[in-house]
Amino acid sequence: MARVVVPDACVLYSAALRDLLLRCGEAGLLSLRWSDRILDEMVHALARTRPDIPPDRLIRLKALMVEAFPNAMVEPSCVTAANLPDRDDEHVLAVAVATSADVLVTLNLSDFPQDLCRRVTSASVLSPDRFLLELLREDLEGVQSAVNAAVRALRNPPMSVEEYLSKLGRQLPGFLSELSRER
Repeated sequence: MARVVVPDACVLYSAALRDLLLRCGEAGLLSLRWSDRILDEMVHALARTRPDIPPDRLIRLKALMVEAFPNAMVEPSCVTAANLPDRDDEHVLAVAVATSADVLVTLNLSDFPQDLCRRVTSASVLSPDRFLLELLREDLEGVQSAVNAAVRALRNPPMSVEEYLSKLGRQLPGFLSELSRER
């Protein structure tokens, strides 16, 4: 059974990383869960830092994600009282609690101290690199297939697997090192 994974908005910000997680979800390697607020944070961050992306494309991105993963959308009934360092992150943890998530994936590990999170959920808090490295070790073939699917879908501009992986380089050094050993 696929692990239930809650990606923080910061993980969904990067197009390459977002696409890899979505492709892993499509392949049944993981079961994504998010809330409207998580997706809105992703859209607002992209709108703020990427003015070259028209707002209608960002709205469409969110709509396509919701359409592609209809079971991913969760609206927790309450916010947790985990007293995270950044109270604005409580809603992400609330999705993990509401879905009995196995993993909460974030680039901001310091915002989700494991000891505080463990008070309300059994979900592990992992960086995308560590999570994808674990996933790779569990299902090398499945992850390689997800990477290939992501590359095949790239049209503007098209990329080779190597070019695509280089876009992930800074965010996923352990994952890419292991993947390159396996290729």
